[in-house]
Amino acid sequence: QGAEGAFQGDPVQTFKRMRFGDQRTVWSDVLVGQAPLFEVDRAVELHLPTSDNVMETTAVKLQLSYDNEKHTSEWLTLSDGAGLMLDTLTVHFVYGGGAIKEIHHQQHFLRSPDGSHVPPHQKSITIAYKWVRDEDTDTRGALNFLFVGGFCLTLLAVIGALFDSQDLLSSRALLVPEYEEGSGRKRPVVKSFVLYQAEEVEGMEPTPEDEEGRPSKGGLGESQGVRLRAGGDQE
Repeated sequence: QGAEGAFQGDPVQTFKRMRFGDQRTVWSDVLVGQAPLFEVDRAVELHLPTSDNVMETTAVKLQLSYDNEKHTSEWLTLSDGAGLMLDTLTVHFVYGGGAIKEIHHQQHFLRSPDGSHVPPHQKSITIAYKWVRDEDTDTRGALNFLFVGGFCLTLLAVIGALFDSQDLLSSRALLVPEYEEGSGRKRPVVKSFVLYQAEEVEGMEPTPEDEEGRPSKGGLGESQGVRLRAGGDQE
């Protein structure tokens, strides 16, 4: 598995292989004690399968692969066979969101003046692991989180408003009682219509009539002359 969703201190799976002149070794695991740990800066000694003084006379190179072979380095020179030797290898891991985005290697060399002394790191090299956070990735992640969070809050607010409106409508609804048959309670029924003459109603003037004896417009009309009397009888 890769380092997706990795936590601080999780080991990053690492492989290595070497080339001596024209010969290459097969890929082999880097021990956990020598491999990088996610988001942990540290320096380790990486042991090399070399014999004594082989780097003095032979060009030796190293290749590293990280995170289940998602990131593989170029061939890194350990020695050119002419006195130039690798002193320190610094590996920069660019990460964000629990995953490794990029890996960069920086080499620091020492040159031996024609065998005047034996250079260090004959059977091991010093590797410094450095972790750098990808700010762009974190910014995009934060923006996505805010967008999703805002959308969820808006959705919840809309749902809450719908429930509130339904409760309000229910509270304002008119409840019309319905009586069962035989309950004894009946609604009043209009029994008769009484038409009052204008002179019988205090404060009203008589309604003028036309030639045929019908009330003319402008007098006591339907809205003023007709009174409904609810009879006391109930059905």
